[in-house]
Amino acid sequence: MSTDREFSLRRWSEWFAWGALAFLFLVVMGLPLADAERATALQFLLLVAAYLVATFRFLFPRSNYSPRVIYATLLLDLLIIGALNLLLAEHVHESELFFIPLIVAAALISGRRGTLFIALAAAWTDWGLEALRKPGVRHSAPDQILVGGAFLITGLIVT
Repeated sequence: MSTDREFSLRRWSEWFAWGALAFLFLVVMGLPLADAERATALQFLLLVAAYLVATFRFLFPRSNYSPRVIYATLLLDLLIIGALNLLLAEHVHESELFFIPLIVAAALISGRRGTLFIALAAAWTDWGLEALRKPGVRHSAPDQILVGGAFLITGLIVT
């Protein structure tokens, strides 16, 4: 559970974030993308790198690791993962699994309430992305309930 003091998982979460970004860079380089799609994905990853520098080097230390700031960055992370999901979904099967590391990080940082909120927000974001990717297709509620349940169970197990 994070407090107004420096949260103890700061170094771990920073290493995890940079490792995940490096892994995503390798995934983008290995996917069979057109040059324009690859350039867009790499520009997006550079934007994410700038966000990570701003978050870990400037925002967190200056806010004394306030829980509100950490929760706000978790929500921004959710949007970033959603955008990445939208960019790479046709090339990466089961791309909703991109949300799992965020839910695990939320469980480690924010406790049960924050984890449940992030898990439900991830399920809702995944459902919205499915609607954006396939506008004419009716999406099955049981599938989305299954994805949301998997997100909730993952978060609860980690907390």
